[in-house]
Amino acid sequence: MGSECEANENMFHRLFGRTAVAAKAPMTDAESVNIITAYGKALLDRKSSYGDISELPYAKERIKEALIIGIKRTRDSKLREQLKGAYIMLAEWQAGYGSRRTAAELTDEELRDPTKAMKRLMDSRGDFLKFPEEVAAEAALLMADLQTQGLA
Repeated sequence: MGSECEANENMFHRLFGRTAVAAKAPMTDAESVNIITAYGKALLDRKSSYGDISELPYAKERIKEALIIGIKRTRDSKLREQLKGAYIMLAEWQAGYGSRRTAAELTDEELRDPTKAMKRLMDSRGDFLKFPEEVAAEAALLMADLQTQGLA
């Protein structure tokens, strides 16, 4: 039985050039700072209240990891609170938002004319409210994640 497992592992290594389980190196402080900086720039460059996940400079999980490192390591209480806010703001980046943008936000013209805004809301048949609800649900999960880690 042991030799069969070894043979399977050797075949995997020959086929893919690596062992079955590759160890993930921990993120360095420098990587964390670079990721947080790039994410901050993405927040500033965003053209609306929400963003498409594809516009993030790194995967959400990678940004979360960097922010957690920043939250844990900074001694500046103001910066720590900003990093926590940035962590929760990750909820505002959703997959497919680019194609849903028109359904999720009112235009400047609609904001100036309540009649047009109301028509838009009625025409959306509830879609207008779905996106903010999705964002709020994810934000609650992110807040709970911070609380679970003792960082809230």
